[in-house]
Amino acid sequence: MKKIVIVEILLFIGLCLSILAYSADTVVDPTDNVKTVNSSGVETGTALTPYNVRTTTATTFSTGWVTVLNTATLIKAANASRASIALRNIGSVDAYIGSYSTIATSSGFPIKANESLTLDRNTSAIYGVVVSDATNIIYLEE
Repeated sequence: MKKIVIVEILLFIGLCLSILAYSADTVVDPTDNVKTVNSSGVETGTALTPYNVRTTTATTFSTGWVTVLNTATLIKAANASRASIALRNIGSVDAYIGSYSTIATSSGFPIKANESLTLDRNTSAIYGVVVSDATNIIYLEE
């Protein structure tokens, strides 16, 4: 019985050490790059870029609303320091959004009435259009 317990403890310790050894092989630096590091701590090259790591940090946020018409309507101008923007269609008709001033309902991304969309790491201008009538889009930008 003692031998089985000792073997299980040794297996557990070995598993923990292998996890620690694996996690020491890669580190994330503040510039959003993953580096490969050898056992001596020397960087040996870039391995991968992590998915969905935010590199832009907003210090403030703004809110507002825009009435989107059946012609391309600017919702938010380009903003190089934008970390993310949340858009919500509070109207009764579907809106279509895109990053260009020639947006059309056939080429835009739909935001249905009473639905939301969040865009992370998007700094381009955002335009909207509706098929007919008008709708209101509220936004929160950080």
